Amino acid sequence: MISVIICSQYSDLSKEVKNSLSSTIGCSYEIVYIFNENNKYSIFEAYQLGVRQAKGDILCFMHNDVLFYSQNWGQIVEQVLADNSVGGCAVAGVQYLRCSPAYYPVGHGMNRINLIQSTSNGDLFWHDYDQISEIVAFDGLWFCIKKDCFRKICFDTKTYSGFHFYDIDISLQLYEQGYRIVSIPNIQIKHLSGGYTNESWLRSSFAFARKWENCLPIACVPMEETMANKLELSALYSSLKLIHRYKAFDLLPQWTTFAKHICGKSLIISLLKILYNHYEKNPN
Repeated sequence: MISVIICSQYSDLSKEVKNSLSSTIGCSYEIVYIFNENNKYSIFEAYQLGVRQAKGDILCFMHNDVLFYSQNWGQIVEQVLADNSVGGCAVAGVQYLRCSPAYYPVGHGMNRINLIQSTSNGDLFWHDYDQISEIVAFDGLWFCIKKDCFRKICFDTKTYSGFHFYDIDISLQLYEQGYRIVSIPNIQIKHLSGGYTNESWLRSSFAFARKWENCLPIACVPMEETMANKLELSALYSSLKLIHRYKAFDLLPQWTTFAKHICGKSLIISLLKILYNHYEKNPN
């Protein structure tokens, strides 16, 4: 049986999502609904509560605004996770994670995304792969993990608070325990809302990078050094801009530590000058 675990601030799941789930899953399932009124729980606490309540041998974590366009997707999940080496699966993930605090999508052929994403300008169709692909981390909008894995892993309520990086952190816990994670091309879902960044996201990105600094970077595909350096510099620059945007200047010492490790003192000075010039022109 698959336990579908959903955390939401609304008292119940919408009929549209319920009908989509029931009419397409194609196997026995239960819904474990965590009503998170007034954000009583962080997503880490809510999902860990869901793990304790779940009766299924496969746990499916999903957002409350996901619709399914593939029939019998539960059977596909069961088949994929029947492989003893595979601990988790998703429809969106990445094959490389950087050392620096950063977004998880990295582009350059290393994303594995199969998704319809609703936007204000219409639907975006992402289909970056045609075969089951190994990944190192997945996106939290929808993913499945064998319940047995939670004997060794858990959603980390000590390192994090809020609603960000639960997905990438649990991915690396699986990876650390020796499990493979895969992205599935033949389950099509639609996500009705998009992601976002805020100061909480930024601080969580630094918490994640600190926690896993001895393991990062991680790749499940060959990675050229020049490309890795390019991706790290891009991440450093974007995180520096976010520090400025949210005026989270207390993070600068941590940012400098990451930057020193990756690119040395001279480039740090150049990046800080760019930020200073930007702030002079755009003080607000």
